[in-house]
Amino acid sequence: MEIDEEAGRCLAELNDGECIEADVYWLFNRLMSLGIKELFNPVLNTRKAAPKKAANLFSWDYQKEHNELVGKDKSEEDDASNVLRRCHRIHHRYLQAIDKELYDYLERQSIEPQMHLQRWLRCIFSREFKLADTLLLWDAIFACVSSGLENRNEKLTGKLDLNNELVMLEFLCVSMIVFVRMFRKD
Repeated sequence: MEIDEEAGRCLAELNDGECIEADVYWLFNRLMSLGIKELFNPVLNTRKAAPKKAANLFSWDYQKEHNELVGKDKSEEDDASNVLRRCHRIHHRYLQAIDKELYDYLERQSIEPQMHLQRWLRCIFSREFKLADTLLLWDAIFACVSSGLENRNEKLTGKLDLNNELVMLEFLCVSMIVFVRMFRKD
């Protein structure tokens, strides 16, 4: 199959080895501008002071009872980092809407959403799949950016910038959680 002259010129320019460093930098910069950079900030920007005279301050029961990251939706709080807000949005909104039973189970177990979601968001699933599968996922994730879609369900999702965030990544996280649940049932 032959390609026309114009397409050949475009391909040659796109694959020019002398520009690869600039191309990689541009791609990396664009990826960071899609919210990845903020995912590497500390989970909490501010920490509330613990009571001075608490019995069994380091006990499991005390930690379970006073853990400010479990059971509370922090997806809209200003004192939470971007990664914490996104983890809580995935857990407290999407998962709760998709699979209430699984959401309730995770809440009863006091499992902090960022314990599993943080790695998935930061690494964009590159540690969960083989490289070929990861590249297919990335194609889907990046294809949804700047697609011109509008957020029609802001009540469920909250404010999302579908043109400047990797929103598909969050929905893939929910599907992974539900898949793991279904896989564990067998």
